[in-house]
Amino acid sequence: MAGDDESLADQVDAALSSAGRQMWPTARDTLLCTSPNGLCGAEWTRAACSFELGGIPVARQISARSHPGSGLPEWNAYFTGGVPCEALTDFLLALDARAEPAFSFDDPEIALAAVRAQGWLRDIDRPHIAALTLGLSAGISLEEVPPLVRDADPRSGRFGWQA
Repeated sequence: MAGDDESLADQVDAALSSAGRQMWPTARDTLLCTSPNGLCGAEWTRAACSFELGGIPVARQISARSHPGSGLPEWNAYFTGGVPCEALTDFLLALDARAEPAFSFDDPEIALAAVRAQGWLRDIDRPHIAALTLGLSAGISLEEVPPLVRDADPRSGRFGWQA
C-alpha cells in the first residue's frame, strides 16, 4: 500500500463494480460511481479537477446524501492520487455498509474512536481532534476546510477531517 501505482481509478472502479456499484461518465468528463442504494457517489475527477490538496491534485470526490433524489450531498470527502487503492476501496465499502451514510459524523469523538480501535494513538498536542498511526506514517485531524473546497456550503470557517 505504498501508493496508487497510477492505477487508482482502474483498481477502485473494478472493486466497486464487483460490489454492485453502477458507473457512468458525466458531462464534466469525469466517471461517477454510485452505491447500490443511491446514497453515496464516488467521482473520478482527475481530468476535471480544479484544485489541489497539499499540492497534489484531487483524484476522487466522495459524497453522501440523505436520500437518493437529493440534489446536494450532506458531505464530501476528497482523495488525492497517492492514496492506496485498498484504503479508498475500504472507505467506500464501509460507507455502503452504513444504513445512513450521510449522518452520525458530527462528533469528532466518533472518528477518533474508530481509528483508536484500529490501534492509532491520539496526537499528544491535539488529543481531541487528531490521531496518528503507531509508526507515524499516517494521521487524521479536524482542520479548517481548505479555501478551494466549497461543497454545498460556501461559508468560510468550516471544519472537516484531513488525512
